[in-house]
Amino acid sequence: MSDSDDFEFDPEEAELEANLSSKVPLVRAKALRDKAIELLHRNHNDNVAPIYLEESFNLLEAQDAAGELGATAYWFGWVLGHGKHFDRALEVHHKGAQYSRQVMDDENELNNLHSIASIYKRKKDRDKTAQYFGLAYELAKASNSNSLPWIRNLYIRSLRKISNYSLAAELARAGIQEGRESEEDFPIVMGDQELAAILMEQGDYLGALEAATEAFNIAMFVDQGREAERAQFNKAKALNLLGRFEEALSELTEIQLRKRYKSRNKHRLRVDFEIAKAKAGKGDREVAVEMFKKVIPLFDSFNVRGTAAEAMFAQAMNYMAMGNDLDAELVLGSLIERLSSEESSVLSRSASVLLGGIYESREQWERVVSVYEPLDSDPTNRYSVWFPAVLQSLATAYLKLGRLADAEAAAVTVIKTGLAVDPSLNLGGALAVRAAVASAAGDSVRARRFGREAIKAYLAGGFAVEAAALAALYL
Repeated sequence: MSDSDDFEFDPEEAELEANLSSKVPLVRAKALRDKAIELLHRNHNDNVAPIYLEESFNLLEAQDAAGELGATAYWFGWVLGHGKHFDRALEVHHKGAQYSRQVMDDENELNNLHSIASIYKRKKDRDKTAQYFGLAYELAKASNSNSLPWIRNLYIRSLRKISNYSLAAELARAGIQEGRESEEDFPIVMGDQELAAILMEQGDYLGALEAATEAFNIAMFVDQGREAERAQFNKAKALNLLGRFEEALSELTEIQLRKRYKSRNKHRLRVDFEIAKAKAGKGDREVAVEMFKKVIPLFDSFNVRGTAAEAMFAQAMNYMAMGNDLDAELVLGSLIERLSSEESSVLSRSASVLLGGIYESREQWERVVSVYEPLDSDPTNRYSVWFPAVLQSLATAYLKLGRLADAEAAAVTVIKTGLAVDPSLNLGGALAVRAAVASAAGDSVRARRFGREAIKAYLAGGFAVEAAALAALYL
């Protein structure tokens, strides 16, 4: 028996190796691609595969072989993206999508579009991510691709990230309905997962709880542990938002017993953050203090800065509930500074509103102005429910600092538009400012009229102390 009998001859492998040195460009290009794919299946970090793919891509472009370029571009773009050469990867994937479209190769056009969206996601360009997942979704739908449910879920998530909640919810509900009609669990579970997150963003916490509960029940039934745990986490978040802290803590305690909690650091931190919020809500505020101190720097360490900022806001709220406005001030100031380089967000605005309120309670009027003026200068805030109260406080601060014209202008705006934005607003503060400005101008008649209106407003709202302070001046 010869030594060669110990080995089996593989004619396909031999043909591939022969084609790698073929004089026919198209044959060689296809062989280079196939060999690179083989190498990548063995090792995603293979150093030779990118060289083979680039040569294959260049040969195919030189031959104008559009029918082969879609697949090669997908793999070449993949290795470029894997190596974080994002701009070059995008260039290759765009060409791949274009070539595939020319020859009506839906599969490789879809693969390249999906990769483009994924790269933009890694670059944290949320608008482009949503745009290209949207193109991938439309193509998957038009071509009746098997990947449609998966692509749709990615598209929904990208829409949620750019706050297009209406379309995201519409697609999620469509996926859920499709799953119910086909009796497939995947579209229902994934649709409910995204719908729960969307509804929490929209403030429909009960609807979010219902969606997360359905996702959890189905995932448990079909033994999908990862999705069950994710759904249970969404249940806990919704329960916290509903103020049902004991129930939230019960769900979170169950999650702590699962393997994924112990093995996934970011997931563990997010669970611990929700536990801290539940503890704070139950009144275990000292326990919550220590938990917030622990999770915030760890979120930063794992580069989950958005959730770190959310945890800082929750920490500040916990301090305020404890009557510790000094630590709350420090946390809010740090949070605002952290968010100052980013576009205005709900979190940065909320932090500014709270910090200004702390300064107002101390009658630190210059600081009130420094925090509230930027909110007033942003026209997108004008229709926010908190804005009239902020503007009323700003009017008071201007008055205390002797900026009478600014005080009058702010108070007039509050009186004219405040109740339309916030029907629960008490106008006593704005009317008192107008009374004081009129008094400073020597117009006692107008001062008394506005002063009496302010007293009535304060009394109607139950602010007897404020009304009494004005009575000596204007009655």
